[in-house]
Amino acid sequence: MEEKNVVKQKTTNKEEERLLLQTVARGATELEFKMFLEFCRSTGLNPFKREIWFIKNGNSVQIMTGINGFLAIANRHPEYDGMQVDIQEEDGKLISATASVYRKDRKHPSTAKVFFNEYAKNSPIWKSMPKMMLQKVAKSVALREAFPQELGGIYTQEEMPEEYSLKQTKIYHYDISKYAEPEKVPEILNYFYEKGGCTIDGSIVITNEKIEKLKSCLIKEE
Repeated sequence: MEEKNVVKQKTTNKEEERLLLQTVARGATELEFKMFLEFCRSTGLNPFKREIWFIKNGNSVQIMTGINGFLAIANRHPEYDGMQVDIQEEDGKLISATASVYRKDRKHPSTAKVFFNEYAKNSPIWKSMPKMMLQKVAKSVALREAFPQELGGIYTQEEMPEEYSLKQTKIYHYDISKYAEPEKVPEILNYFYEKGGCTIDGSIVITNEKIEKLKSCLIKEE
């Protein structure tokens, strides 16, 4: 399925809508689904590549992406002029991170300071790489302030409470190139999104759970 069908055209065909509703936007109402499609089009992020996520928790809905999605949007903007991130520590303890985003059309940067005790989660990745995770949060907040029209209403996974976050578990990488014939793409996408928590990058599938059907394709486990 070509990217342009989802994120650039003003309409999607029925097959694409069915696949999105069964996978990426599972549980969405008609209005929620329309809202999600509009976010996809306005940001240029592709839900089939897991660049943007629809997360539903009870009656609450949140549109999320990763920091790479924010950076992709910023780097496409003609006024983006770089970013600087600093970490603040006291007595060897991580306290905060500060990110400044520069735009060519503004005299002053958009700056965000975030505190570890407000964002840290009880997950393996936050425990093993706290500085990297806090920097991601600082970047996200600063980028959203610098580009409110493009990023308003979208949050990164690292910013969100635990109940909205994607599960941080063991990660498995599968090379599915031998299954990636173009005519099989819709079927393959449907299978992986039914499994949940999958990211597809070219011929590599990254999952949070081991998929028995793909044992022969497993190339990395972390």
